[in-house]
Amino acid sequence: MIAEMIKVQIAIPSQSRDELLQFLQGEEIIHVIEQSDDSYSKEGDAKTESTSYRIAQLQLALEFIGRVRSELHLKEKRDLRNMFSGKPIADVTDLEEAADRVQIDVLVSDVRKMSDTLLKAEAHGEELNRQLESMRPWKSLDMRGAHMRVRSDMKHTLLHFSTRQEESVLALIADIPTAVWQEVHKVVENKGVHIYGEIVAHIQDEEKLSVLIEETKAETYSLHLTEEESVLDRMHSLERDIEKTKQSYARTLKKAQSLFEKEEDIKFAYDALLHREERESVNAHMSHLPHISVITGWMPKAHVQKFNRRLEKYFPPVAVETVEVDEDEVPPVAFRNKKMVKPFEAVTNIYGKPAYNELDPSAPLAIFFLVSFGLALSDAGYGVIIMILTWAAGRFFRLKREMRKMVRLFFYAGFSTIVIGALTGGWFGITLDNLSEGGMKNLLTGMRVIDPIAEPLTLLGVAFAIGIVQLLFAWGVRGWHNWKTGNVKSILLDDIPWITMVVFILAWVAAGQEIISSGLTNPLKWLIYANMLFLVLTQGREQKNIFVKFGSGVLSLYGLVSFLSDTLSYSRLLALGLATGIIGLVVNLIASMVYESIPVVGLVLAGVVLLIGHTFNLGINTLGAFIHAGRLQFVEFFPKFMEGGGVPYKPLGRVGKYVDNPNEFH
Repeated sequence: MIAEMIKVQIAIPSQSRDELLQFLQGEEIIHVIEQSDDSYSKEGDAKTESTSYRIAQLQLALEFIGRVRSELHLKEKRDLRNMFSGKPIADVTDLEEAADRVQIDVLVSDVRKMSDTLLKAEAHGEELNRQLESMRPWKSLDMRGAHMRVRSDMKHTLLHFSTRQEESVLALIADIPTAVWQEVHKVVENKGVHIYGEIVAHIQDEEKLSVLIEETKAETYSLHLTEEESVLDRMHSLERDIEKTKQSYARTLKKAQSLFEKEEDIKFAYDALLHREERESVNAHMSHLPHISVITGWMPKAHVQKFNRRLEKYFPPVAVETVEVDEDEVPPVAFRNKKMVKPFEAVTNIYGKPAYNELDPSAPLAIFFLVSFGLALSDAGYGVIIMILTWAAGRFFRLKREMRKMVRLFFYAGFSTIVIGALTGGWFGITLDNLSEGGMKNLLTGMRVIDPIAEPLTLLGVAFAIGIVQLLFAWGVRGWHNWKTGNVKSILLDDIPWITMVVFILAWVAAGQEIISSGLTNPLKWLIYANMLFLVLTQGREQKNIFVKFGSGVLSLYGLVSFLSDTLSYSRLLALGLATGIIGLVVNLIASMVYESIPVVGLVLAGVVLLIGHTFNLGINTLGAFIHAGRLQFVEFFPKFMEGGGVPYKPLGRVGKYVDNPNEFH
């Protein structure tokens, strides 16, 4: 059900404002309504900007720590029990204490220095490696820097070109009278064979050399060697510099590891500042009088008395009062269901919140969702596995509140799958009739009521019957809600007539097929006509023009086509159930073929096929069953009695990124 909300105002002396907000954040009970207050907005904005800047500084530090951990190929240790939560758990007091311990300015200064050192070392190392790679093709060139400059009347040039250019390059060199060409190195690279060499020519032929380079697109090189330095000397020098740079980089990384022991405090401080930023944001939108601050918000009525007692205990001068709700105000929506129904809130939340004045569909959808899921999966063996896995997850892992709902939902769905799988003879895709005679075969075949492969039309009829019952139930739910809200007129003119219309048509079809007495055919036909006339006369009642009233009434009969279309959607349950059984059957067949055709290791390989095949079948069809069972609720069931669009109830609370709230595990 949807929790009843009341609007409250809390007034407190301004000097206790921050303590009150921190208390409310810990209580997580009041959905704050923003109040515009220009007198406080500038101060509030300044505080928020300062806190946001501090948060950004801590984020910089945490990103740097993550980079260091990645560079060192280290992984954060995670306890198996916390596999699904992962984050540390701490209360607000622990977070605030950590925020006091962390010296943000000193921390960020150290991080920036180490980050800059690493970036410079990395950039310098890349430049040295680039220079080294450019020298490699010339390492066999047995010349020093002084030799390469030769004499002032000579021109010494290093060239690089591909074999595709070789013919034209050599032809142009031959046309230069004073040129001498020597090939230094030839190498196969990504884009073909490349040639490296040197040309020595008289300075008077410099222009011809320039023409050669321009026409052939050959690359020239300058090695920048000192007078007594050879290419190999230069390469050795670069290799030494690269090694020094690596050592410097490694020393900085090792120094940065000292941040690991501070990482948890930094994360705690980060979340503490996030909470502070949230309080400052609310603070900036409170009403502020000269000496009093007032916060306005929504609260579940059921929690008011307990909350007031706690508030008065910690803040004696506080004043709390209930406020009249304006006509245009819409309370937020929160669910208040019993333990058995809570898991089905996960399905409703996927669709969205109902409007505050609507019905919570979590309880009405429960049995239909489970039956739809069970029919879509339809394998009792898989249902057993789902129940075992979800029980183990709830028993051995720390799960947040919403995750616990989903796990419990799948636990229920697994039980439904066992029941429906047993009734349809689905047990890991095994053909029950092929089992050896004995007690097990007798037990399993004795539980089977329908064989989906041998009697698909019977199962299709069951799916349609479930659809018809759920759609009629949807009108019943709408009628019940109308009764609770005092809208008797809609019950008499909308809900009951549509239910009787469908029931009369179904009974008329059954009489025609002699499922019930054929003597009822004519009476039922006249009841259908009378029901149709009643709908035509009443469904357009909101219209003022008499002709529009009648036309709207006639068009409303299209609802029967919509009802039929919605019912046909339930045929997907048969298709999904058959898919699960057939895939399982194929997996078993392949495993049997492997076992029979491969000696010795055939048994092991068959086991691998069964494990992988059934794991895939379980995973993909469990997902399909969940999606399509949910779709039937969202598309066929919900629209009959709700529109949705409610505002989620989001009380002022913790907004942590790196630390989990202990309350989420209660």
